[in-house]
Amino acid sequence: MMSNIKAVLYYEFIGLKKAVSGFWIILGVMMILSILLSFSMSDGVVYMSGTSLALALYMIVTGFITVKVSLPYCIRRGATRNQFLAGIGLSFFLTSMVMAAIHTIFLELGTFAGNLLNVKKIHFFRASDLISETPSIFASTVIDMFLFFFCLAAAFFIGAIFFRFARKAGYTFLAISPLFFLPNIQEKLIELTRSLVNGPEFANFFIIFIIGIVCFAATWPVIRNLSIHPSS
Repeated sequence: MMSNIKAVLYYEFIGLKKAVSGFWIILGVMMILSILLSFSMSDGVVYMSGTSLALALYMIVTGFITVKVSLPYCIRRGATRNQFLAGIGLSFFLTSMVMAAIHTIFLELGTFAGNLLNVKKIHFFRASDLISETPSIFASTVIDMFLFFFCLAAAFFIGAIFFRFARKAGYTFLAISPLFFLPNIQEKLIELTRSLVNGPEFANFFIIFIIGIVCFAATWPVIRNLSIHPSS
């Protein structure tokens, strides 16, 4: 069992290695160009939020295509669906943790370089800035990890719906999904959204992480009897 889970992890690592490297190279180049452009157009503090948004979008795309790309290969290689789900869960957790850490290092290096060159002050906006004007590096990294895992897990669940029931059923699910929530659950989600906008706390981001775990667990009934040759 553990050998198959390790095989799933290894497959995901190999698949993500080149994509992640390319992503960070492109993001680094774009960040440098953005800083240079901002310096030429502003005399004050330079605010940048593109890195966080780009990472969130990358996680969503990665999570969405994981079922279609990884499941057929892993099943053909002998992994069960339980082992696939366990391997992907570990992969998502490690990916979100590593990417959050790299993001922190990336932004700290950018800030350090700006200070070293004695140029304008650079501020990279992150989700942790919603909690405090001067969040700690640890808090910023953990909050990024929570959000990245949620993006991966939620997109993974939606991707499984599309892969299992084809595009028409997937779009139908997205359209009617709000109806699945009971009124009290809807009220809690609205309160959570308002708290994130008006006065977010660290606990709220942890709740988002828990929601991500629930989304990931909800994928099991979808892929349990999923054919690796679904109808289109």
